[in-house]
Amino acid sequence: MVISHAWSVQVPKQKEKTMTQHKIIGIDLAKNIFFLVEINHKGKNLSRKKLQRSRLLNYVANQSPCIIAMEACSGAHYWAREFEKFGHEVLLYPPQHVKNQRRKQKNDYNDAEAIAELALYQRAHPVPHKSIEQQDIQSLIRMRRLCVTERTRLINQVRGLIAEYGIIIPKGKASFRQAIPEILEEVENQLSPILRELLSRKYGSSVEESTNARIRIASIGAEHGFKFNYFDDMKMVNTFDAHLLLDYAKSLGKQTELKMRLFTAFFSEQKDVSDREILKQELIFVGLDPEEGMRWLNDAEQRSAIRNAEKQWQQMGVSSVPTVVFNRESGVSGAHPAEGYKQILSELMAKADAE
Repeated sequence: MVISHAWSVQVPKQKEKTMTQHKIIGIDLAKNIFFLVEINHKGKNLSRKKLQRSRLLNYVANQSPCIIAMEACSGAHYWAREFEKFGHEVLLYPPQHVKNQRRKQKNDYNDAEAIAELALYQRAHPVPHKSIEQQDIQSLIRMRRLCVTERTRLINQVRGLIAEYGIIIPKGKASFRQAIPEILEEVENQLSPILRELLSRKYGSSVEESTNARIRIASIGAEHGFKFNYFDDMKMVNTFDAHLLLDYAKSLGKQTELKMRLFTAFFSEQKDVSDREILKQELIFVGLDPEEGMRWLNDAEQRSAIRNAEKQWQQMGVSSVPTVVFNRESGVSGAHPAEGYKQILSELMAKADAE
């Protein structure tokens, strides 16, 4: 199941400005250098600051309770949790809304100003920020999805390699698991000793490892109140319609609630979330109009928008999660250590210099 996701928390209504909440701080997040723009309730700039990461928390801690607005990007949920400890109201906004709000040339200060103005004029719905527990569940689901994608890719690669020895394995992980032990035990096939040994090392305990991994994931999920109900016939399903409905829910400020329901339906309740009748039930569950949702699904413009987005990423080589894209032209899938990314960047820079 492939669904990008967030988490269901109640978004507090923006409080009325008081004398202790007379300003809004917009922060343009980064890894090490942060740009801050402070505005008052009339939109007037009060100050601009550039802070090192080591100084940001201390600076915010020394501010009177106010509204802090940030873009919902990498690290935003961590900072939101930290800033709320000091009594601030934290609002996170999707990147596309920040871009639409920016009226000046793009730079870090102008981005921070646009973020602050989003909070002031309330021109977009803020994104709910996640607790540690919600972050853990999200990480579990993403890691599982990555494992499933990598497993499928590896199975297909092995099937292709073995085919060169005259051995054909039917499609599907169940057929693969059944065939590998038989192939390794068959002494009369043309499998070379080298490949036989490699496959034996790789898949000798794959079923046991997979079972243990599922038990571990289910156990961690249970600790955080999320039930992973694995079953023998569990399989990946087409989530195109689910993606469309998530866009529909997003337009009404209920994307997070619907995402969590879809996760529960698939992982806990064994439901096929590619079935439109199931999707109708989940829309009703989160308080959305199922008929309006179905009209959204059948809207040619909405379907075309999703298709175009899929094509764009596929053309860039994106076929699994996570994928890091450089300059919107080179994609690297899977997780890599820092040295791995350093090597990739060096190769891309060398290629650019050669051109």
